[in-house]
Amino acid sequence: MVIHNESLLLQTDMEFMIFLPSKNNNTNNKLSSTHTHTHICVASAAHSYVLNTTTRLSNVRAKLRKCLQSLWQHRPGLCYVSFLACYAKGFECCGICKIKRKCSEEAVAFGISPLHARIKFMECILHISYRLSFKKWRTDSYTKIEMAANKAEIGKRLKLTLGINVDAVKQGMGTTNDGNTARRFFENPAKTADVIGIKEELIHRFKIILAAINCNAAVDTSKFHIYCMDTAKLFVDLYGWYYMPVTVHKILVHGSKIIAEAILPIGMLSEEAQEARNKDYRAYRLHHSRRIGRVATNEDVMHNLLLSSDPFINRFRSKLQIKKLEYDNDVKKLLKDYA
Repeated sequence: MVIHNESLLLQTDMEFMIFLPSKNNNTNNKLSSTHTHTHICVASAAHSYVLNTTTRLSNVRAKLRKCLQSLWQHRPGLCYVSFLACYAKGFECCGICKIKRKCSEEAVAFGISPLHARIKFMECILHISYRLSFKKWRTDSYTKIEMAANKAEIGKRLKLTLGINVDAVKQGMGTTNDGNTARRFFENPAKTADVIGIKEELIHRFKIILAAINCNAAVDTSKFHIYCMDTAKLFVDLYGWYYMPVTVHKILVHGSKIIAEAILPIGMLSEEAQEARNKDYRAYRLHHSRRIGRVATNEDVMHNLLLSSDPFINRFRSKLQIKKLEYDNDVKKLLKDYA
């Protein structure tokens, strides 16, 4: 059997074998040199399997194309990524495109990462602002240059106005997008919206949602769900051309279910305490550990971490004066204690 410009997938009992097309550069060959040719000998037993598999793949491709066209007609910026995952698993799509999705109870138990949610929400808004001039999620060789110029200009304005560095690479430590930067980014939605050109209402709603999942008070899940769904619809109406990131989709669409499953207020389960210990870990490893072996180094680091977090020793330390900030009125409406 001769196959032109295609890949053939054969499934045996133990493994998958993939045959890729290869170029034939022999000038004496009767076939045209401008085409690629692959000669694969298939046993008669596998011949019918290949034909059936090709038919099934064609049907799946047609159904997938039809579903995607239906979604694009309804501007489903929220559900593009979720649709592909749900389709592969046999689930229906969820969210704003009015197609229900079956939510896995096991996935709900994993919870939310409130601290990293701030960073992901900030990056979502920034990436939209970089693309406002051409309003496309996918970039090509021309729009890439335009997006890079927009990114540099917005970065300068944020530095001058808010005093923050965004999307700047730190040598050996990722980027400057951290929790403190995200807090200052959402601190004044009006000023941030004026700098980056994003709708102020959307930034304000993101700020309220992030404040609700980061506070130590219990959240009213029904009110939170309504507020998040209204925010998701606003996102799709304003920026439907930009596919909503997975983290933003998870909190806006499934956040209320995750909060309801948590045994404590979701803010108490934040990873901020672990992240704050990173600088202590680096200091202990650099200045208070033996350098005679990895086991000894890790032992010294663990001993210092245990000493510094011991409850009995902490009783004799002077308590830090922490300034408590008042919750926003919109945040109080989403909390049970302030209802």
